Amino acid sequence: MAIYHCSCKIISRSSGRSAVGASAYRSGEKLENERDGIVHDYTRKRGIEHSEIMLPENAPKEWQDRSKLWNEVEKIEKASDSQLSREYEVALPIELTMEQNKKLAREICDKLRQDGMCVDYSIHTGHSHKSSKEFSNDGEIKKDNPHVHIMCTMRPLDENGKWENKREKLYLCKNVKGEERAFTKDELARSENAEWQKQYHYSKNGNPKGKKIYLTEYEKQNNPKYAEYERIKGDKYPKSEKYGKLNPQIEKWNSQEYLLEIRKTVADKINMSLERYGHKARVDHRSYKEQGIDKIPTIHEGGARKMESRGIETDRGNINREIKKANGQMQTIEILEKQTQKEIAFIREDISWNKHHEEIAKLEKQIPKAAGNEKVLLSLQAGLLKLYDKAKLIEPTKTSEGRKIEIDEISKRQAPYFEYHKNKLLSDISFLQDKVKGYLETLEQKQEHGGFAARREEFKRQEVPQEKPQIDTAYTEKMARELATLRNEYVRETVKSHERTSYQPNPIYERQANEIESLAKTVTEQSRTIEAFKAERDKLGMFKGKEKKEIQGKIDNFEKLRSSNLDKLKALGVSELSKADEAVREKRTLAAQERAKVQAARQNVGAESRAEEAKQVFLEVAKQIPADQRQAVLERMEQYKDVPEAGGMEVFKTEIEARRVLDSTLKEHTQSREREKVKEKGRGRGE
Repeated sequence: MAIYHCSCKIISRSSGRSAVGASAYRSGEKLENERDGIVHDYTRKRGIEHSEIMLPENAPKEWQDRSKLWNEVEKIEKASDSQLSREYEVALPIELTMEQNKKLAREICDKLRQDGMCVDYSIHTGHSHKSSKEFSNDGEIKKDNPHVHIMCTMRPLDENGKWENKREKLYLCKNVKGEERAFTKDELARSENAEWQKQYHYSKNGNPKGKKIYLTEYEKQNNPKYAEYERIKGDKYPKSEKYGKLNPQIEKWNSQEYLLEIRKTVADKINMSLERYGHKARVDHRSYKEQGIDKIPTIHEGGARKMESRGIETDRGNINREIKKANGQMQTIEILEKQTQKEIAFIREDISWNKHHEEIAKLEKQIPKAAGNEKVLLSLQAGLLKLYDKAKLIEPTKTSEGRKIEIDEISKRQAPYFEYHKNKLLSDISFLQDKVKGYLETLEQKQEHGGFAARREEFKRQEVPQEKPQIDTAYTEKMARELATLRNEYVRETVKSHERTSYQPNPIYERQANEIESLAKTVTEQSRTIEAFKAERDKLGMFKGKEKKEIQGKIDNFEKLRSSNLDKLKALGVSELSKADEAVREKRTLAAQERAKVQAARQNVGAESRAEEAKQVFLEVAKQIPADQRQAVLERMEQYKDVPEAGGMEVFKTEIEARRVLDSTLKEHTQSREREKVKEKGRGRGE
C-alpha cells in the first residue's frame, strides 16, 4: 500500500560532498566538477527511470544542462562549509504505474520551481535483491520502492538570472543619543536614517597595535575623552553583525513552516493522483502524534534494508522489528478501545430508549388507578397526545445507523434497531390512548347507568306474573351457577379482547444483564491476572530489567483493557464492581416482565371470537329458563360474580353490556312468545 515519506536534507561542502557529485549519482550520469577537477561517473548505476531539470522563468536556459547548473552553484559558493543544495526525497505510490509516477513527480517539483528554485529531480525504482547473488541485468531486480530525489538550489535568482546574495551585511550604527541599531546598506542610505553613523576602529594616535575601540565620527568630534584617538589606517571595515541579514527568500525556504508546507503539498499531490487513477489508498503528511495515533514510527533503515533482504540481521532491522511488535500490541489495544467507545455509545443509546419505554410503562400503571377520575383521564389523554407527536419527530442517530436488534431468540430474526424501538414506542402510546378513551366512554355509560337500571326494573315488573310464582330453589341455584359461569366467561374474554393481542418486548434489559454479568466476570479475571504479573515482576532481581519491562508492558495492556471494561460497566449504571450482581438481578427482573407481557398478549389472541361464543351460549341458556323462575335465577346469578384482580373499569363496562344484551334478548324472546300466543288464539277461533 502507499506509504508517506518526504525527508529533507542539505548537501554541504563541510561534509566532503559536492553538488556535482550528488547530481551525477542521482541522475546516473558522468559529470566533472570544475572546481576540483574530479569526474563523477555513475553511468553504470541501475534503477534510474527518469531525470529532468526544471528552471524558473528567469533562469538561464543553458542551465538545462545539469553539468552547467551545478558547476555554477559550485562556483558561486566559495566557503569551505558552503551549503550547496537542498534535497527532498519523496516515496512514490507503488499503486501507480511509472508513467503516472513521472507525472506526479513533475507536479511536486513544479511547486518548488514556482517558488524560485532550480530543480533537478531523478526517479529511482528502488529495488531489493531476490537472493544473495549478484545480478547482471535489471530484469533480475525486484522493483518495489519507487522514489524521487529532488535537488534544489539554495540561492534565489534576481530578475536578470543572477544569483542573489545569501546574506546582506548589517552595519551596527549609532545616533547622537548613543543608541545602537543594525542597518543594511540600502536602509542606511535613506534620508530618515541620516542621524545614524557607522562605527570604525579607533585607537590612541591611530596606533594599530594599541587598544581598539569603535567610534562614530560624531563621538570623535564631540567627546573630549576621545580627543587623542584617531582612526586606524588600513582598517576600512565598520562594525557589523557577524552573520548579517539572511536573504528573505532563503529565510522562507529554510523555515520550518515552509518544510511543513512542502510536506503537505506532497501528500496532497499523491492523494490527488491516487484518486485520479481510482485507488482507495491515501497518505497523511502529519506525524502519528499529530494524527492522534498512538504508534511508534519506525526508523529509516537505509543500506540496512539490502542486508536484511539477504537474510542478514542488522541493528536497525532489529529496532524496527521491536517497534512493529510494540505497534502491533498498541494497535490491538487501540482497536479494543475504539470498540469499547462504540459499545459505550450503544449503551447510551439503549439507556435513552429505555427512558422512553419506562415513561410509557409508568403511565400504563397510572391509567387503571385513574379509571374513575374524569379529570385525571383527560390530563393523561392530553399528555399521551403530546408524547405521540414528540415520538413521531425522533430521528435516527449516527450510532443507530446499520445497527440491528434480535427480536426472536429461537429464529435469531433481526430488525433495524431504530425502526423497532420507534415503532414500539408509537404502538405502546397508541394502545394507551385507546385505553384512556375507553375509560372515558365507560364513565359516560356509568353516568347513564341510572336510566338504564330504571328501564331494567320496569322490564322486570313487566315479566312478573300476576300471581306469585312457586320458586324451585334447587333449580334456581343450579341455573344461577351455570348462567353466572357463562356470564363470567363472556365478561372475561371480552375484557381480554380489549387488551393487547401482540406486544413488542424491549430486548435491551436481557442484553444489558448478560453484558454486565460478562463484563464483571472479565474484570475480575483481569484483576487476578494483573496481580499475578505484578507478583512475577517483583520476584525478579535488579539485573532483570529487560524481563521486568516486558512484564510491565503486559500489565499496562491488561490495565488498559480492564479500564475499558470498567468504563462500559459505568455506562451500564454499575459504578462499583460489587454492585454488578444486584444490577444483573434488576435487569433480569425487568426482562422477565417484558416476557410476561408478550405471553399475556399471546393469550389474548382469539379472545374476541371466544367472547362471542360465550355470549351466544349464555343467552341461549338464559332463554331456556321458564319465565316464572327467571327473575329468581337472575337475582341469584348476581351473587356469583368474578372479583377482578385488575381492569375494574373494563369489567364494569362489559358487565353493563352483558346486562343490556341479556335484557334485550329476553325482552325480544318474551315478545316473540306473546306474538306466537296471539297467533295460536287466532287460529283457534278460525277453526
